Amino acid sequence: MSIGISDHSLFLSVFFIILIVNKGEKNRTKKHFFLVDGHDFKKSGTIAFGLNNMTMKKYLIIMISLLLVGCKQTGETGSAHEEEEESCLCPPTIVLQPCNRFTVAEAQQLVPSLRNFIEGYSGVELDFEVLPTLQLADTLRNKAQTRFRANKIIRAFASKANDHRVMIFLTHDDISTTYKGHEDWGVLGLSMRPFYVCVASDFRLKKKKRDLWKVAAHEFIHTYHRYSHCPKADDHCIMKDAKGHANFGNKTKLCHYCNSVLNI
Repeated sequence: MSIGISDHSLFLSVFFIILIVNKGEKNRTKKHFFLVDGHDFKKSGTIAFGLNNMTMKKYLIIMISLLLVGCKQTGETGSAHEEEEESCLCPPTIVLQPCNRFTVAEAQQLVPSLRNFIEGYSGVELDFEVLPTLQLADTLRNKAQTRFRANKIIRAFASKANDHRVMIFLTHDDISTTYKGHEDWGVLGLSMRPFYVCVASDFRLKKKKRDLWKVAAHEFIHTYHRYSHCPKADDHCIMKDAKGHANFGNKTKLCHYCNSVLNI
């Protein structure tokens, strides 16, 4: 605990004050001397500064009280700082939520690739959790009932996630959102601020479904780090904007720039 006056210093201060009072009692009839900044202050029958023993005692009691109160207040401040330091942010748990036909086993297969990638750029060990498969309600579909609206999924489950628990919904179904004037634009994945839920689909990956972990990692970085697309537009960077195309084949890592600014 960090305080302004140490217990040792407080003990010495009180000890010398009591010693001075006792000396004043024993030499009540004698002349008293105080050496302050190298100067002698003398006056018969009084302690320095012209104060008698009784008055000085009162001041000494006040001084001791102030010392104790000051120590207590500083100690409380130190405690607050300790609590503030101990309440540091912890790495998030990444929760994979398989949906509809997406199985738990398929979700578990994504964990090693996601772990290697995210722990690789962050340098932090992460916990992963795979939930039982969830059947999405038809109310989360588009008007034609042909796709699931990714924005609806995110809003529906937003309360179950936070910055310590990031949820990635996984599905084989086609997903869509409103984008650039298109009411029902098909997408590979979606994240939305300020929510800590994102959605990734392998529907548009066709024969490249093995790249789903890259889509999930891409959306995780949007969601957790609040990071936009790669400003360098590096063809090999996972954070390059896909612009609606399933072109994750060459994206194997973060570019040097994105890697330098992302951390947990």
